[in-house]
Amino acid sequence: MTTLLASLLQQIDLHPIRALPAAACVGWEPLRDHLRQVGILAWRPPLDEADAADVEFVDGEPYLTVVQDDLHARSLDIDFRATAVAIRRDSGITGPPLELLDARVVRIGAVPAKPYPCGVYLVRLLSDRNALDTLSAIKARHGAGRVIIMTPTLRFLSPETLRLIQPLGVTISPVAERIAGALPAPFRMLLDDLVSGQDAAPREDALQIDEIRSVAAFRGSELSLTPREFHALRELAGAAADLDPIVSRGAILDVLARYSTHGEEPRDEQVTLVISAIKKVIAAAASPEEKASDALIRTVRGVGYELRLPADRIWFRRSDARAE
Repeated sequence: MTTLLASLLQQIDLHPIRALPAAACVGWEPLRDHLRQVGILAWRPPLDEADAADVEFVDGEPYLTVVQDDLHARSLDIDFRATAVAIRRDSGITGPPLELLDARVVRIGAVPAKPYPCGVYLVRLLSDRNALDTLSAIKARHGAGRVIIMTPTLRFLSPETLRLIQPLGVTISPVAERIAGALPAPFRMLLDDLVSGQDAAPREDALQIDEIRSVAAFRGSELSLTPREFHALRELAGAAADLDPIVSRGAILDVLARYSTHGEEPRDEQVTLVISAIKKVIAAAASPEEKASDALIRTVRGVGYELRLPADRIWFRRSDARAE
């Protein structure tokens, strides 16, 4: 997925939907122009000179100092409904017509499935506070059959919320992790595994990494992890499953930076804190023998960390339609 689409989806998942800075389109002009042609983006009127200028106060007196260029002063409005239209068209979704249900929810359509069609909805601002009510209403509207809830970005729901919505038969997946398209269909998404609802069954003693729900479990117990701890554990599990098990501290630091919730730059000592938290949570679900060995995650001095589980005890439900 391009950085332009990532920026666009991030803006959609804010309240209110924010304009996309023109600078975010640099290097992606053909895609920007396509998004304008299909109605997703529209230039805001240019600022007048006073609004586009920087004001500096010297001895209490205002001075107009630097007038910003168009790249920094201009922005594009984003149309939520038009984005849903593009997802429907580019992904070949049919079924009932697209419908804007409220400012946060769009019914995109449905895809063929047995015994009933699978509904597809785009939902903004999904959170612990509104998930149960929102998803219950969607499921009641859809009726029989599975429902796929697409969110513009990765949304983190608590284990308690996930437990409450589990009986509804809905699957939540971020658009950002499903996009596999390019011009002229940049919003084409991979949905086959979500429609089928089928994944290879994990072993009872497996470490389970559900990338679609951003949830991990060990020996059948769901692990209470922060978003950054989950993604750090996913990095360790992916390396172990690929039989290249040692993950450097730098790689973990990069993960923390990618999933920072407040935009702050993570410090090196935070790697130690995150790994310690993961060790503690996994140990709570480990067998007595595993607890005694205290070696499920091994520190490789001066290098990084190793998850000491064989590949057949690591199970992924992947967001890119692969399962292991």
